[in-house]
Amino acid sequence: MEIIFNKLYKIDITANEVTESPEFQKLENFARYIQGLLEQITTKSPDRYYRFESEHTEIHSLIKNILQKNEYENTSRAIASRLLGKEKETQNDLEKKNLNTKVQRGMLIVSLVKMTDDARKLMIIKVDYDEFLSEVTGEIATGLSLRKKIYKAFIGEINNQNEIISISVFDTNTYVSAYWWKSFLELEVVTTNEENTKNAFNGIEKEILIPIKKNHKQDYLLLWNTTVAYFRSDGEFNLQNYRDNIIGKYTPYDNTLKIEELESKIDKLPEKYKFDQRFEKVPSKIYKHFKNVLTLTNEIDLIIKHDVANFEKVFKAKEDADGKYIMIRSDKGFEYVNAKEQEKLK
Repeated sequence: MEIIFNKLYKIDITANEVTESPEFQKLENFARYIQGLLEQITTKSPDRYYRFESEHTEIHSLIKNILQKNEYENTSRAIASRLLGKEKETQNDLEKKNLNTKVQRGMLIVSLVKMTDDARKLMIIKVDYDEFLSEVTGEIATGLSLRKKIYKAFIGEINNQNEIISISVFDTNTYVSAYWWKSFLELEVVTTNEENTKNAFNGIEKEILIPIKKNHKQDYLLLWNTTVAYFRSDGEFNLQNYRDNIIGKYTPYDNTLKIEELESKIDKLPEKYKFDQRFEKVPSKIYKHFKNVLTLTNEIDLIIKHDVANFEKVFKAKEDADGKYIMIRSDKGFEYVNAKEQEKLK
C-alpha cells in the first residue's frame, strides 16, 4: 500500500472553521495511525454499497477534480468545507427537534492510495477525536485514539480510466449516519431496504433454518422464533449482530448442532443472496413469510402466525404412559377442550 497523497483537517462546528494540520501529518506516530486505519478499513467487507445520486452533484465533481485533474490541495479543502456545512445543518436539525444528541467532533482525512499497480482507492474518512489528560504536562489535550478508532468512511474503487467503479461506506457507530452518506456524500443505496429485508430473510431461512429442521426440530423452532422476532422489530439489520447474538449465543438442545458452522454460513449469505450487511428492516415486506406450519398428526397442523413471546413458557412437552404431548398455554383453547368436561358434570 502506497499513499499517493494525504490531507488532514480539523472540522470545528463551534468555531465554524476548517483547519489543516500539516505539522500533525509529519509525525511518525500519525503515519502509523493512518496506515493502520487504512489497512483496517480496506480489509473489511463493506457495510453497504452505494452509488452517486447523479454525475452532477458537488461531491462527485470534486472527486473528479482529484482523479482526473490531480487537483489535491483546493479540492480536499473544499470537501472538508462541505462536511463542515453539512454537520452544522445536522446539528441545527437536532437542536430544533430538542434531541440531546450532538454531531461528534472529528478530523477529516482525504487520501488517494495505491493498493497494487492496477488498483487505487480514494478514501474520505472522518475520525473522532477526544480530550486526553497528558501524562507529561498534566493538562488536557485533544487527539486521536490509537486503540479505539471510531470513524465514518467512503471508499471509492478506481479503474485505469480514473473513474469510480464501486463505492462502499463504513460506520463504526451503531447506525450509519444519514448525514454522512446522503447529505455530505450525495449517495443513494444500490439495494433498497425493502430488497435487503426480503433477500436477507430468504437467505437465512433457506441456508440456516430449514436445513436444521429435519434433525434438530427443537433448535429449529427456537431459532426460527428468535429470527422472526428480530426481523419483525423496527430498526437496523446488522449481520454481525445477528450472527454473534442471535446465533452465536444460542445454546443448542441437541449437542450435534454445530453453532460455529451456522455462523460461518451466515458470513457468506450477503454475497450469495445479494443483500447488504447493514440496512433498515422493513417487516411489512416479509410478513407473509413469518407464518410457520408444523404437522402434529395426520389430522392436525399447528399454525404459528409469527414469533411467540416467552416461547418456552407457552409451549411445553409432556410424556407419560399414554404417549407424548405438546402443551400450549391458551385461555381460549382451554375453553374448547374443557367444554366436554363440563358436559359430563351436568
